[in-house]
Amino acid sequence: MPQIWTASRCFSALLPFALLISCVLTVRAQESSPATADNPSVNKEKLEAIEKEIQTLRAEAARLSAQEDSILVNLAQFDLQYSMTTHEIELLELKQQGTQEEIAKLQSQFEEQKKNLEQQKAYLSRRLVDAYKLGEMNYLKLLLRMNATSDLLRSYQYITFLAKDDTRKVQAYRNSIRQMEEARLKLEQENRNLALLKQNLEEAHRALLQNRQEKMQLLSAIQDQREMHLSALNDLRTAAGQLQDFFSNVEPGSFVGNSLGRYKGFLDWPVRGRVIRGFGLYRHPRFGTSTVSNGIEIAAPEGTEVHAIFSGQVVFSEWFKGYGQAVILSHADGYYTLYAHNSELLVKQGEAVQRGQSIAKVGATGSLSGPCLYFEIRKKDQPLNPADWLRKLY
Repeated sequence: MPQIWTASRCFSALLPFALLISCVLTVRAQESSPATADNPSVNKEKLEAIEKEIQTLRAEAARLSAQEDSILVNLAQFDLQYSMTTHEIELLELKQQGTQEEIAKLQSQFEEQKKNLEQQKAYLSRRLVDAYKLGEMNYLKLLLRMNATSDLLRSYQYITFLAKDDTRKVQAYRNSIRQMEEARLKLEQENRNLALLKQNLEEAHRALLQNRQEKMQLLSAIQDQREMHLSALNDLRTAAGQLQDFFSNVEPGSFVGNSLGRYKGFLDWPVRGRVIRGFGLYRHPRFGTSTVSNGIEIAAPEGTEVHAIFSGQVVFSEWFKGYGQAVILSHADGYYTLYAHNSELLVKQGEAVQRGQSIAKVGATGSLSGPCLYFEIRKKDQPLNPADWLRKLY
């Protein structure tokens, strides 16, 4: 009988050590398990919107590549690639922000788990020391000291509770080790994701810079080489004809309101800036060629917000050959306004807009003059001089 109790004591004393060894083996086996990253803090709707815009631009780029090669098509391809890369950078920056937030959260969890693990380890160490000090008597010593049967029963119940509690504590310790290891693996994976995102961002910025340089070289050639200039001029005349056809065939919007004609000379400018191309006939100072402009070009920093000069309805909001990203608003009594060369469009076809509302951002898409806004006012399909309609700034 004493030998049986001794064996039981040995087993009880060695059980925590056996479980700890099992913990170590389990953790080592988990080291090769991959960790998946999830960034719930990232605005998924915004990500999806950017990805959708990139897909739209890719479709437009594919359509352009199927067209006959021309200077305007080449410029449009540069602009589309620039827009796509810009959106891809925005996408990467959002993902990088989400990854950084996830890393901060995981790091906090890791530190908290590490703290709990140290506390559990200290408790189990004390229990093991206590078991060692009791020596061979251990739980049997407690039982033999009891005289009454009731005391013996209570002591047995207490010893059983201690054994179960020790087992739970060891299991909790094992779970803490597993959780901390999972957090460590996730941290490593997220740090690898962050490094890859930073690399992709650097490559995208280099591609953006190269795109801008190549476009500037093409624009410079148009300004310096007569053959290139004449080719671009011919393309621009074709684009102007296509825009004229659009206004001749466009269905008027359903917008009902005050007539724009009542505010002639008192309309706010769509963007503040210097007029670099006026309305009407323009003669090139170097090559002597003549062109007719149905609107004006207003130089402004890229990204400046473009405002609707009057309330109306969006009848066009997309890419227009020769004009880049363009918005056309329909107003009451057959008036239209055109805002072109934008870098970004903020309204969609069919939307109603209010006077002064931001509808786009200044860009250089389709422009031969750099960042500017090309602006037109029309009565049905007849162009009007914006200088007669906009408020005098001096």
